Amino acid sequence: MLNILNTAWRWFTANIFTQTAIFMALLVLIGLLIAKKKWYEALSGMLKAYIGYSVFSVASGGMTGTFRPILLGIRDAFNLNATVSDPYYGMATMNGTILPTLGRTASLTALAMLFGFFISIGLALLGKITKIRTLNVAGNCLNAFSITQVCAIALCCNWMSDLEVIIAGSIFTGVSNCVYSNLTVVAAQSLTDGAGMVVGHSQNIMDAFAFWLGERMEKKAKKSGKTIKYMDDLAMPGWLSIFNDIYVAAAIVMFLFFGIIIVAIGPARLAEIPDSGYVAGASFVMYVFTTTMKFPLYMVILTTGLRMFVSELTVAFNYISEKVLGGVLPAVDCACFYGFVNNPNVLTAGFLVGSISMIACTIIGALLNLPFIIIMGFIPMFFDNATIACFAHCKGGIKNLVICNLLTGVIDVILGGIGCFIMGFTQYGGAGMNFDAALTFPVFGLLWKNLGWIGFAIIIIVMLAIPQIQYYTHKDTYWSASKDWEKYKETVASKES
Repeated sequence: MLNILNTAWRWFTANIFTQTAIFMALLVLIGLLIAKKKWYEALSGMLKAYIGYSVFSVASGGMTGTFRPILLGIRDAFNLNATVSDPYYGMATMNGTILPTLGRTASLTALAMLFGFFISIGLALLGKITKIRTLNVAGNCLNAFSITQVCAIALCCNWMSDLEVIIAGSIFTGVSNCVYSNLTVVAAQSLTDGAGMVVGHSQNIMDAFAFWLGERMEKKAKKSGKTIKYMDDLAMPGWLSIFNDIYVAAAIVMFLFFGIIIVAIGPARLAEIPDSGYVAGASFVMYVFTTTMKFPLYMVILTTGLRMFVSELTVAFNYISEKVLGGVLPAVDCACFYGFVNNPNVLTAGFLVGSISMIACTIIGALLNLPFIIIMGFIPMFFDNATIACFAHCKGGIKNLVICNLLTGVIDVILGGIGCFIMGFTQYGGAGMNFDAALTFPVFGLLWKNLGWIGFAIIIIVMLAIPQIQYYTHKDTYWSASKDWEKYKETVASKES
């Protein structure tokens, strides 16, 4: 029976669930049909969602393929004994090295993902009891989460049987996906003005914190008569006005930022890095220029794709939430929120500030010869920072963006490195330590290693208590935030006045 379920789930996962463009297109189609759109309007919306997300995927894949080899090259060029934190590099390490070394197979992660998703559905449908308002449907993220979480449990609890790993992984994956996405309800609804979706990525805790901190900043500024500065308030004087254009700004910033990294690696070492794109004897200056200019190029493609599918996604998800999930909000990939940012320079600024913080922490760790050095891959470097910047800037402006992205870099690198060291990822050289894992895994690892099932139970109980605390501290607005955004805004405005 397990083999049949595993085979069926593998097919669904490989062909639909983790193929985000197809999965998003199907969700849009279902939502538009539920909204009683004409069949050709629903078909048009589905195709626009598929094409738009595919275009976005081309951009994000291009960014990753261009800059990941350079980041990996830093480790090899300077002989750093460091763990590379990147979802795809980490998944390859975990599936190809760690699990086989432990005598496990990748089927454990697939089954944990399947049963974990069912647990998430149960928690969401029992929302009146669990106080869960969200369901994570970002298949590509769920796949990465299950691999990292199951591998972490297998490393820390090597005494568990395969069945126990599946049970523990399923429960942890199902609960954490619901609890973390549930934290972002107010932040996501505020950023999108009630679009009916929340964040289902891997930096949800910081998204919620950044928004919360921004609200406190705005209230404090209002009381003192000060104003919050946003990106739109930056009128660049004279020649600095060239930074008013997002693509020009991205081009200059990336030329300086990644140009320095490439020069530090040097042409000789660069030619030895697989997939770097540099061939010995070629013009190094032109390589630096053309490589760094790929970032604004992919930014153009990325924003084009976003415009195509965000509007269809918003309409569809609103109806899915109301009619199918009974007000439960779907948690989707973080990229879905980039189209709601008024000034795209927010994404570039968040990426730049967070990246500087991450690289600085890596350099400090290397100089101190710490045993838990992490080199962040491009995916957490861009998507963690850019997404957190969206929510930080939404309520706290530029100041909050800088604070939260600097903090993100420190937590991702330092705490993520400690988590890798405690759990045992360090000796294998690869992990997927995005923000949520970096913040929590040092504690989780100690509990799993030292207390076994008791530690596991403590973690699950604490996580399930979080939405209960959210509910009892905001009873008057808790459900309206997910089910009736206009009513939520009216209630909040009434309380403030």
